[in-house]
Amino acid sequence: MKTLRMVAAGMLFAALFSLPGLVQAQTASAAEKVAVIDTSAFGDPQNGIKRLNTALDALDKEFEPLGQELQKLRTNLENLTREIQGFQDLISQNKPVPVSREDIQKKVDQRAQLERDLKFRQEDAQARFQSRSAAVTGPVYQEIGKALNDFATAKGYSIILDGAKLVESGGILVWLPKADITKDFVTYFNALPAPRQ
Repeated sequence: MKTLRMVAAGMLFAALFSLPGLVQAQTASAAEKVAVIDTSAFGDPQNGIKRLNTALDALDKEFEPLGQELQKLRTNLENLTREIQGFQDLISQNKPVPVSREDIQKKVDQRAQLERDLKFRQEDAQARFQSRSAAVTGPVYQEIGKALNDFATAKGYSIILDGAKLVESGGILVWLPKADITKDFVTYFNALPAPRQ
């Protein structure tokens, strides 16, 4: 589920940065302040944004039983595959097989059905996870977006770049530590009072 969690968080954060007015693209002059934030650090359980991690932990806990169910299906599929492979190895070596060819075919059919069921359940789980992720973490990402805008204004930054996305896309050449304001922003955000519900 950790992979699903990071995928969902990345998609939501990408959507967050597409909000109008969050970061206005301007032609940078020498007087303008530009900074970089590593948004992938927001989900760090130790040094990241506490409210985001609380939401992500709740999401993981909610989907833990489903993750265990999917893992059980994967294990059953792997075991059945090994069993069938063992029979096929015996046949190819002209050794006696402890079951009939009909029983082997039943296991092959069972494996195919299990494979289809697993694929369907994984796709369903992914869709449900993404939907719940948007509901659970969406409000936190909106808070982060507003706080980022307020932080940039208060600190005089004209442009704040998402370093994680730039590194991922190969769109960053130099990222000096003094340009990284991730820790400052995380500290700022964690000090903000939680919004009233």
